Amino acid sequence: MDHEIFSWLSSDQDYPSGLLLYDRYCRNSNLGRILHIGGPTDKNRLTLAYELGKVIRPLISSHSVKADESRVPEEIKPPIRIPAMQVEYLRQRQKMIYKMLDNLHAVFEYRPVP
Repeated sequence: MDHEIFSWLSSDQDYPSGLLLYDRYCRNSNLGRILHIGGPTDKNRLTLAYELGKVIRPLISSHSVKADESRVPEEIKPPIRIPAMQVEYLRQRQKMIYKMLDNLHAVFEYRPVP
């Protein structure tokens, strides 16, 4: 299963063969019906690739976890911490920007058109 989908995703992604894989391995029949009826549009191709990618994502992550366990990390970096004062300052600025936006939006309608 994962090999078929992975090879389809890494190839030129032929739409009819992708639909066959979707019908075989995915459960959402409503989305499958939309993909069949809609045809090979750009949006449908992206949706099909995304949905098939979701099917093999757990398999890939489980393989990568096993591979990562064998390696020893060189250096563990601590997470970046933002001081509480900076966070509060940024929230106040964001709030002020939204207030200015709201004010300008209210004035925008009444501005005379040249």
